[in-house]
This record gives sequence, structure tokens and C-alpha cells, in this order.
Amino acid sequence: MGIAAVVSILTLLMPIATITAYGTSITVGWFAEQTIQAGLIGLGVLLIVVVVSMRALFMAKRWTWITAGVVSALLGIGGMISIFALIAGLSSEASRLGVSLQIGGGVFLLGLLTIVITVIAVLIIIRGSRLEAQPQY
Repeated sequence: MGIAAVVSILTLLMPIATITAYGTSITVGWFAEQTIQAGLIGLGVLLIVVVVSMRALFMAKRWTWITAGVVSALLGIGGMISIFALIAGLSSEASRLGVSLQIGGGVFLLGLLTIVITVIAVLIIIRGSRLEAQPQY
């Protein structure tokens, strides 16, 4: 899960979309002036996933696994909803304006990786719930 989150951070450097109108093309990324807020939120969310994953890995206690799974699953579901909404919004806006739009590979790769993070998070929740509680000293 942590590895998928790190790769997801790298996809934030890829383009979101290329817009072509009247012979001019503009490529927009997550950290462009218009989308910097979404890029920073995405970076923050992915860093949270990395931190809770590493904490669960190094502490190896039942509650850390369950916490990492729940936090990552919630953030992954939110990320998937955001990405699908972004694709739908860009497509409808482009057709309304009559311009050509190509969704960038970064959006699709990030969408795929958020699905991977969510599936792994659910598996971690299942694994964490089956671990025996360790006594606290």
C-alpha cells in the first residue's frame, strides 16, 4: 500500500489533460496555477497513506494495521470519487465549450493506483481483524 502511494505521488507530476482549441494546445498538470489546490490536497492525502502504512509496518500491532487499513480505504474511496468526478467534469466542460480534450495518462494511472490502495487497505483490515490481540505491558 505504501509503495502504491509513493508511485501515486509520482503520477501527480504527470499531465491531467491537454486542451486544444483554435490551433493552440495547453497541457495542465496537478501543480498548474489552476489546479494547485487539488495537487496539494492529493499530495497531502498520499503522504498520510504512506505514514500510516509505515507505522503499521514497523509497529506490527493489531490496532496499527486496522488503523492503516481504515484510513487508507477512506482516503482511497475519496480519491476515486474525486478522480471520476474530475474526468466527468473536464469532459462535459470541453464538450460545452466545443474544444478538444484529451485526458492525461496521469489521471488514469492515479485512478488505477487509488483502486489498488483501496483494495490493499480492505485486505489489511481483514488481516488486522484476524490478528490476535497482543498484551500491552
